Order: sequence, then C-alpha cells, then structure tokens
Amino acid sequence: MPYGRSSICAICKNQPSITSCEGCQQKYCSTCLSQHRNELSVELDELFNRRNELFEIITNSSSSNNTTNRSPCLEEINRWQNEMHTNIDRIASTARDHVRQFLSESSKNVRIELDRVSQDLQQRQKTNGYVEGDLDRIKQQLTKLNDIVQRFNEQIRIDTSNTKNIQWDSLLVVVPTNANRTTTKATYVPTNSTLYSSSNQQSNSSMPVSHQQFNSNKSSSKFRPYSNNYHSSTKQNRSSSMNSQPRTYICIGCKTQNNYNENGRNNCSVCRFPYTF
Repeated sequence: MPYGRSSICAICKNQPSITSCEGCQQKYCSTCLSQHRNELSVELDELFNRRNELFEIITNSSSSNNTTNRSPCLEEINRWQNEMHTNIDRIASTARDHVRQFLSESSKNVRIELDRVSQDLQQRQKTNGYVEGDLDRIKQQLTKLNDIVQRFNEQIRIDTSNTKNIQWDSLLVVVPTNANRTTTKATYVPTNSTLYSSSNQQSNSSMPVSHQQFNSNKSSSKFRPYSNNYHSSTKQNRSSSMNSQPRTYICIGCKTQNNYNENGRNNCSVCRFPYTF
C-alpha cells in the first residue's frame, strides 16, 4: 500500500510514521522511534561523561593533595619560591665567605706575633734564662693579642636594613586575567512538555503500544524538566535580588570596598574585577 511522502518514516523510508519528534521535527514509525530514542540516550550519556570530566578537572585543580594535574599557577608559585630560596641561600653563603675572609686576614698579624711569643717562650724554657721582668713582658704581649682577637667581631657588622624596605606582600600577587573578569552564566532553556505528537487523528486505543506509551507520557512530569512559568519565576528572582543589592560591596579580588552602581556594571575601582551576585 503506497503512503504519502509526508507520512513516511524519516529513517527506514518504507513504513508509515505514527509520531513526530518535537526536537528534530522528523516523523518516525514505531520501530525507528525506539532507534531514535536510543540515539538520543547515547548522546545524553556522552553529555554526562563530559560533565563528569569537567567535575574531575575542577576537583583536581582545587584539591590541595593533587599531585598529578597541578595548576600552572601553582607550578609558577613553586618555581618562584624555589628561585627566592636559591637567591637567599646564595646571598647568605656569599656573606659568610666575606666574614671568614675578613677574620682570616685580620688574624694573620696576630698569628705572626703569637709565633714570636711562642719562640721566645720555648727559647727561655730551653735555656732556663728568664726572670720576673721577662715573664711580665710576655704576659703583657699575650694580653694585648687577646684583646685584638676579642675585637675581631666588633670590627664588622651585618647590615640587614635593606630587607626592611622590601614589600613582601607585593613580591607575589595573584591577578585576575581579562578572561576571568568576564563572568558567563549558563542559561537553562526550558523544553516543551510535549516531546512527540501524533501525525494522524487516530485515537489512543487504535494506536500501537509503543505510540500509546509515548503519547501517555505527554502529561507525565518526567518529560517536563522545567515548568511553564520558568521565565516568569526567574525574572522575579532576578528583580528581587537586584532590589536587595547593597550600596557597597567588597571586591573578591583585591578586597577593596566599592560603591554599588544600580544602573550599570560594577567593576572594582582598583583591579577592575567584576562584581557578581
């Protein structure tokens, strides 16, 4: 029996269509309708997988224990920290070398004088040629050398005053990029509660079982993820939230207090970070 072109199934091309999809506006027979639904189900599963991947990325990037997918910003902070430690260690090591060099040069003359005193003591002990005056003179020499040694550390000092002028908090700053300053909000589009409509005027009693199932689901809440008054309720919520906005707000980027502009955009006066609510 020939069928009109408008009533032929869009997939098999040889069976009469019994319903049409409100999404793609194509007509299908009972068999191909199940195939079409299965294809949509597979596509829905793929969307769930993509969502799960995004959740995993967000979780890994915000986890402090994550070591596999490190954020480039965190890696840069670690590199900066290592460089600062390396520079500080280098400066401290150089300062130690300077102190050791100064002490070594300062002790040269003392060593020479101490060697002379040692030779004098050994010679007098060997020949037994010493009296009170000789011992007093050597004692004065040792006292003088001891005073010189004690003043070694007083001849130099460590100056760290320049470090007091360092603005430590400004050495490393997290700055929002232009991409982060533009806030994009995802909008959920309400779907039509009627997914499929009959392509003929047959009653439900004369339809195949598969068609009766889809047609009976028109009034089911499962096929209505969003109510018909979605837009109106959303607008009311937005208007009420706008009326309750504070006259001032604290920037989440640089913690600066700003005046709230009710008639335009609200960007931080310091870092230009957008105010979101």
